[in-house]
Amino acid sequence: MPLFMDIHEKVEGLTPEAITAAHQQDLAVQARYGVRFIRYWYDERTGKVFCLSEAPTPDAVTSVHRAAHGLVATTAAAVIAAARPAQVLNGVRRVMSRRRTTNRTSHGERHAVDTQFPTGRNREV
Repeated sequence: MPLFMDIHEKVEGLTPEAITAAHQQDLAVQARYGVRFIRYWYDERTGKVFCLSEAPTPDAVTSVHRAAHGLVATTAAAVIAAARPAQVLNGVRRVMSRRRTTNRTSHGERHAVDTQFPTGRNREV
C-alpha cells in the first residue's frame, strides 16, 4: 500500500492534547476509507502538523481528516520509506547496544574499539 505524508499548515489552537484528540478521531474512522495512520509530528510554534499514513490514494487520507475532524491537509505527497519505523528503531537499538572498549596505541593515543566487529573498527576518543 502506498505511503503518504500530509501537511497541515497553521493549525489554530495546536496543543499536544488537541493533536492527540484529532489523531484519535482519525483512527476511529480510518478503516472506512482503507487508510492506516502510522505516525504524526507537530510543531506548536508554527502550527504545522505532519501525518504519515498508508492509503490507497491521497484523496482517501483527505476523506478521513474531513470526516474525523474537518482539518484537511494543505499538502499531501506520496513518499517512499527507506525503512519501516520498526526497522529503524531496531537498528538504533543494535548500534546503541554495541560494547566498546578503549585501547592505547604504541604512541599512547586512545582509541575506542568496537568489540562486536572482527575488523575492530577504531575511532579516536
